[in-house]
Amino acid sequence: MSSMCIHWRFVLIVGTGALLALGCAEATKVAQLLTVDAGTRQLPDIEGRVINQPPSPGGGEPSGDSDGLNPPSESDAAMFWRADQGLPPGACTEGERRACTFEACENGLQICHDGVFGSCGPSPELCNDIDDDCDGQIDETFPSKGQVCMTEGACAGGRRFVCDGEGGLECEAPEGSGSPEVCDALDNDCDGEFDEDFPGEQCCGRDADCALGERCDATGHCETDPNAEPPVGPGDPGLPDFGAPIVPQGSACNGAIDIPGPGDYPGVTAGNGDSGLCTFFDSGGGEVAFTLTRAADTLVRLVATGDFLVDTILYIRTDCRDPFSEIDCSDDVDFSDTTAELVLDARAGQTYTIFVDTWDSGGEFVLHVEERAPGPPVDPLVDPSVGACELPTPLVEGENLGDTRGGSDELSGDCANTGGGREEVFVLRVDVVTQVELNLTADRWDSVLYVGEICAGGMDVACNDDVSPGDQNSRVRFEALPGRDYFVVVDGFGGDEGPFSLSYRTFGRSICEPGPMACPVGESCFGHVCQSLPEGACSAAEPLVFGWPVSGNTMGGTAAFEIACNVGRSAERIYAFIPEVDGRVRVHTEGSIIDTVIGVLDGCGDPLVAVRCNDDFGIAAASQIAFEATAGQLYYVIVEGFGGRLGEFTLTVE
Repeated sequence: MSSMCIHWRFVLIVGTGALLALGCAEATKVAQLLTVDAGTRQLPDIEGRVINQPPSPGGGEPSGDSDGLNPPSESDAAMFWRADQGLPPGACTEGERRACTFEACENGLQICHDGVFGSCGPSPELCNDIDDDCDGQIDETFPSKGQVCMTEGACAGGRRFVCDGEGGLECEAPEGSGSPEVCDALDNDCDGEFDEDFPGEQCCGRDADCALGERCDATGHCETDPNAEPPVGPGDPGLPDFGAPIVPQGSACNGAIDIPGPGDYPGVTAGNGDSGLCTFFDSGGGEVAFTLTRAADTLVRLVATGDFLVDTILYIRTDCRDPFSEIDCSDDVDFSDTTAELVLDARAGQTYTIFVDTWDSGGEFVLHVEERAPGPPVDPLVDPSVGACELPTPLVEGENLGDTRGGSDELSGDCANTGGGREEVFVLRVDVVTQVELNLTADRWDSVLYVGEICAGGMDVACNDDVSPGDQNSRVRFEALPGRDYFVVVDGFGGDEGPFSLSYRTFGRSICEPGPMACPVGESCFGHVCQSLPEGACSAAEPLVFGWPVSGNTMGGTAAFEIACNVGRSAERIYAFIPEVDGRVRVHTEGSIIDTVIGVLDGCGDPLVAVRCNDDFGIAAASQIAFEATAGQLYYVIVEGFGGRLGEFTLTVE
């Protein structure tokens, strides 16, 4: 009986067709009252996994009414269990499932809701070599089944997607594929592990896989390199002594690639010899080193984009082997974009080492390089004898350009060390109570933005150093009152300074961050603004945040909308979002359990029909809509199950 507790979530009372949801305790309690036929077939449980389901008597519809709306008669065992659980005779438990015959297909499914079983419908299609959804096709929602799932290394083509026994896919190597494992930092035998037959040995396939001062010998092992340069210690004596570097250094420096000019430089990361400061010396993935030297001062933009699931990292050193000579590091552009980007103010004659690194594992990447000459030196904008607060620049709508190198060094913000760098001061005044958002872009240096009602002295109304980790631009939001002067200071972290662009926008309502308590009762947070939705079906819309998947269930949803590419009306869930900038938006349901259909509406007027819609896109019957969105426009997203299917889904807007 222990195996039943582990693998069975449902027990069929033979002779009644009643399907009971039992945990281990309940199963043990009634084990001697149940008799299970030896014949079984597979059925997905409420979490989408596959269990063994004995066929109902006669191999057809469970006993009871053919439409499944009335519960079947119960045996003494079922009555005993239900009475013990406090359930009325004949009732089923919420979410309980049982097999049925759907259009001559034995893989039908009924789900209990509000104490009764619903009508017989097709089961969700799982990867199990069975036609679960009764459409005459087997595993059709898993088009990757049988396809190659590893495309690089010694095992390229040797591993393929197969059913994992729980309704999904896994990457598995066919028996006999690959070759015997050797010590070379590759997966030769296609088992998903590297050099597992050589525990404790430092295996390598090239010199870059070895630590500083070592090379890869003919047997695939790292050995001392007699021609290696001596190790280099911390490059800046002014920095605190953090001791020896946490990870091996210098491996990628052995074959650094020169960047002669602008262009795209593809590569593949491997080994793990270095990591950048913005990853706390622990990226875990391989890296490739490039060198850049220019005869004149040059402004260089670097963008590292990984292939498929490769999460890139960029960092720059003035000495390849010295981690303490690092001058800049970037992981992700933002929380939804794993691209790494840096702007290097390259000085004439200085050689820079640019590392393209990766999180956790290596892979293919492209390093994009753009160059231009830096702007001319900026003349002082104010007389040094006049304080910055005495001649603030009025802040105007749109773009406000400036350069802190023409300012004075008098002020400091509450949220960061701004000493040693010059600043520029603006003044803002509003006519009504409003919410203000200020955005500061400084491409070549680490900016700080702060606001106060008193220019010199007093506490900041708002202050921000970095928008996010890896993004050195700044953004603040605050409530402004009419008749007051707000002094907006553009400063630099740790003495940084340079050219910038400052813009602002106002909101008539409260600025918010999405969350259950973000807004007053009756309002929700859309586009960082608290607002109420139109009366009617759209008033139930839940906020969508860019880059953050939400989970939902069509069960219990409304049926007020019609999606043009679905079959009839189905239970749905409704969401809404507001883009902050113009651009292309992608809405999708990748990772959903059920076969979804989605629609997007620009408004909520009659008729409630989503013409912009999609049923299947890619694998696993997921849906996707990509379109050009307008900043400030409220968009509604409708999620339904295809053909009335009910179940769980995942929705993301990017």
